Amino acid sequence: SKKAKKQKSKKAKKQKSKTTTMGSCMSSEKKPDAGGIDKKASKGSTLNKQPSGNPPPRPPNAKGPPPPNARGPPPRGGGPPQVNFNMGGPQGAVLEDDDDDSDFEGHAPGLCPKCKMDITGEEKIKNAYGASWHPTCFTCPVCDGDMRREDPIVKGGFPYHEHCYNKEFGATCPVCEQIIVGEAMKALDKNFHCECFVCDVCKRPLEGQIHYENGHLYCNPDYIDTFKPRCSLCEKPIEGFFILALEQKFHKDCFVCENCKKPLEEFVEVDGYAFCELCDPNSKDFVCAICDLPLAGKTYEKNLWGETYCVEHDGLFPKCESCGTMSCQIPDPGAQVLCKHCRENTEIDAEKAKEICQRVVADLAKVGLEIKDPPPVRLATQAQINELCIKTHKGYSSCTKFSGKRPVEILVRRGMVLEEIESSIAHELGHFYLYVRGFPQLKPMVEEGVCETFRAKFLEQQMEIDPKFGFGPQMRADAMERKKKIAENSNMIFGGGYRGLADAMKSERKTFAQALDIIYETKWFPR
Repeated sequence: SKKAKKQKSKKAKKQKSKTTTMGSCMSSEKKPDAGGIDKKASKGSTLNKQPSGNPPPRPPNAKGPPPPNARGPPPRGGGPPQVNFNMGGPQGAVLEDDDDDSDFEGHAPGLCPKCKMDITGEEKIKNAYGASWHPTCFTCPVCDGDMRREDPIVKGGFPYHEHCYNKEFGATCPVCEQIIVGEAMKALDKNFHCECFVCDVCKRPLEGQIHYENGHLYCNPDYIDTFKPRCSLCEKPIEGFFILALEQKFHKDCFVCENCKKPLEEFVEVDGYAFCELCDPNSKDFVCAICDLPLAGKTYEKNLWGETYCVEHDGLFPKCESCGTMSCQIPDPGAQVLCKHCRENTEIDAEKAKEICQRVVADLAKVGLEIKDPPPVRLATQAQINELCIKTHKGYSSCTKFSGKRPVEILVRRGMVLEEIESSIAHELGHFYLYVRGFPQLKPMVEEGVCETFRAKFLEQQMEIDPKFGFGPQMRADAMERKKKIAENSNMIFGGGYRGLADAMKSERKTFAQALDIIYETKWFPR
């Protein structure tokens, strides 16, 4: 009837569906098929072409009775009946005929596509999709329901009910795990129902940056609130910079003293809580290292090794000759000026010196300065060092003893602090490195510049063993002070050589290893 044909025509026109594609950020609209499936609407075409000699399909607006053989069986002797099916289907479904099914190569001739039995000579058959069917075999492959009076969806040359096709081949929404029919949202390489494409927390439609986690969708604020680490004090999510202390994470402004609530840069842990030094419950004698007056509630200074003193004393006492920090005491006449730490760490014997040398070799290897079989280290007096060293080394705390042109022993001054012995050995290993690698004889300024760079490279590897804050490894304060002294050395051979090499590497953009190669070839700094 006209009414039925108009309904089928309207149904075919509704095949178009709209899909919005989204990534980590929403993108502009485009129109692939719903649910991520390619949709091919045939607008009323039949599933099979009319064979030659048969009348063409009747137009929808045709009047009068249908032409002969347009429907129903042909006259006797005219061959099997031709069955036509409308291609209109549901939104979001794949609609295709056998001409458009690129993966379908056609049914075997002479055989029923379902039961695979010979159908030649059968009187009652259905002819569809380029094959002849037993009428009882023309069924949906999923539910086995009769398809002779249905509007099928075709896949692989077989007719499917709409709901059976969607169940078998349709896209599934990952949120509700139901088949998608109609409009869909595509994001994060997945397809969603439009009504499911909302934040799991606030239930608002998603836009901007979105996240998919454990089968749920989140807007960016709710994702941060749900999954980002939280501050141990305020319990709010942490974004970006944070402080790691007491095996917990804190916002910078939330890490405060348990007693006075002031932000902490350094702290003392007592029973799992952080205190500033003034509020430390275990500190009964928090006094100045110089005048012994209490420092509680006062502004104070601290040297490299943690000795505290009144701010009024700053600059009034000599600096330690070893580490450069304020000594916090008046030395005895003629005695070496040392701070408390350096004075208590000068008892180094031969066995300890050997261990120190091995540690220095290992630290230099970390920056690519491999040294094998270094010469032994001997503790000596300053007079012995001055007697054996070359003119440029006289008065310095270490030297390398040579036998002919071969270095055989490293001498360091007895009574030096541990950290000073380490850096002196690093310097002398620079001389040994140049000999082993076959460098030509260099000018004193160049050779000492290289060896002072060895010393600086070693100091750069001296890190805090247990930093109090979550900033990663930090160079020790005393090592930074010693490296600063190298750069500020007024001696033109040692300080000038170090600065010359450092400036040349910076201006020519060379690494230390590349600079050594250039020095080997040219006997001078990179230029």
